[in-house]
Amino acid sequence: MSLKKFKQVFVHLLIPISLFSNQKNIKSDILEDFIKRICIETFNSEMAMAETTPPAGMEDFTCNCFILEIDKAASVASAQETCKEKAVKRFNL
Repeated sequence: MSLKKFKQVFVHLLIPISLFSNQKNIKSDILEDFIKRICIETFNSEMAMAETTPPAGMEDFTCNCFILEIDKAASVASAQETCKEKAVKRFNL
């Protein structure tokens, strides 16, 4: 997958998740699990629409990163950017 395609997919990946987070610490394991499941489903859906097969483990890495960033009180946009950069490095995209 090209970096440009990854960025396009990533921008849309976590937008729905922002609806479930008020950008404060996620304290509930249930909420965290719910957000992660939505993130993974959204990730897989976006990758399918882009006709791209992500590297193994990329969806877990990306969603775990996002949750950790939001847990640190990062904004959704900041969490997306941070995790995008980390995924690009981790998966050599």
